Amino acid sequence: MTQFLQEKYVNKRWVDTSMKYDPLYLWENKRSRFDKFVKRVYARAGGDEEESEEEEVAPVKKSK
Repeated sequence: MTQFLQEKYVNKRWVDTSMKYDPLYLWENKRSRFDKFVKRVYARAGGDEEESEEEEVAPVKKSK
């Protein structure tokens, strides 16, 4: 376990250093930014975002 923590936080082996926040932090605190991050990762990988398991729900518009 100590080796994993050292690799992750000290050596930054699995970290994208251009990101301001860790993806786990985004998941817990800034969900909309996490969703944008996931879409960017899929786009870079050549995947189609329609292939994701989650379905996007359209926001409900309020009528006056």
